[in-house]
Amino acid sequence: MASPSILISGPVNTSKESLLRKIVNNLDNDFESVLSISTLQSRIIESSDLLPITASSEISPEDLTGIGIEITSWLDDTKEPRLVTLENLSTLLMYHDSETLFRFLHIVKSRLESDDTPLICIEDTTEDTPKVQPHMKLFDYIVFTRLSDGSLQYNVKKNSEDLPKLKM
Repeated sequence: MASPSILISGPVNTSKESLLRKIVNNLDNDFESVLSISTLQSRIIESSDLLPITASSEISPEDLTGIGIEITSWLDDTKEPRLVTLENLSTLLMYHDSETLFRFLHIVKSRLESDDTPLICIEDTTEDTPKVQPHMKLFDYIVFTRLSDGSLQYNVKKNSEDLPKLKM
């Protein structure tokens, strides 16, 4: 699979960041560059590998245009293979209506697909959160996380039967 889009969704403290690293390690790519956009900490991080962080700049979750420009500039300035991560959709929904965010994600996803760049988003929510559900259909895979009796569980949903199984 060339450039999957993945949404990792679940309550706070369900190890979504650790799961992101596991998924990235199994994507069969040695990423030259990773762009990590955190709307929780209002920053954009550029890294030569997922960790450690090598550079960051301020970004506001209110500014979808600015986030889009940062992604486009980064794509123009970096070598393949690349990866973009975006954390946290619920923060963006505090500043933008659902339709605006859907259009933004669709445009970003289309641009990344044309550059063969995977997109992985993290969402602090549950499977039945109404505001995020419309955005779920944009992603190839949705990984739902939860804690049950103290252990982490996850469920992977594919939005197309043609997609291969997600390695984790």
